[in-house]
Amino acid sequence: MLGRKTALVLLLLLVLEPLALMAGHGADSCEAQVFVVEDLLKGPAVLSPDHKLAVRLSAVQPKSDRDDIETGIATVESHKQVLGRIRLHNLSAGIFVKWAPDSKAFYIMWSDGGMIGGYHVRVFKISEDRIAELQTLKSAFSDFSEKHRCVSRGTNQFALKWENDSSDLLVAFQIYPTSDCGRQMGVTRGYLVAADSGEILKTYKQKQIKEQMASCPSKIWPTAFWNSDDLRQTKSGVAQRK
Repeated sequence: MLGRKTALVLLLLLVLEPLALMAGHGADSCEAQVFVVEDLLKGPAVLSPDHKLAVRLSAVQPKSDRDDIETGIATVESHKQVLGRIRLHNLSAGIFVKWAPDSKAFYIMWSDGGMIGGYHVRVFKISEDRIAELQTLKSAFSDFSEKHRCVSRGTNQFALKWENDSSDLLVAFQIYPTSDCGRQMGVTRGYLVAADSGEILKTYKQKQIKEQMASCPSKIWPTAFWNSDDLRQTKSGVAQRK
């Protein structure tokens, strides 16, 4: 029979496990919380820096047990009150969540294929307990697409880091890095954009933005074959090298 102390520890673990990923990296860090699709079965949550809000991820079960989970739900919570639910489609490999330092906005980024893409980004703002999706990347994507394009593969979208609290977001676009994109293969450019309007504030050439991408939004990029244990072991290895 368990002693009272042991039982209390087990109870705390059961309560805290779904919240363990909430605290995440420091508010000033560019590193996002990283998940794989299997993690969504556990309902992980990412807590805002002010500890008043959380983005909780969950999976939409496929119609057949033989099918993989491809759809998820991001539920935005405030003191257990649900502010809204966001449906995420074509999930595969990595899923990244990052709050702005002032807790007024967050982004979700995910791959619909594998480690190299294709990556998508959605940005949301919280105001007076209401959620609004922002078109933060729209102008920058149009600017990039006028000069660089791969019809057969498309363009990766990356959110790198928040700037000036939730006012601005550093983003990058990359032509899919495979040979069928020809001379455009892997071409990458960066943009600092105003989160609310999408106005382009600054542009970055490939070398400049690649330096930022070396650590932002993560040093971990899961493949489509990773499970939760693979991700946990990789995180542990990265932490030990710091």
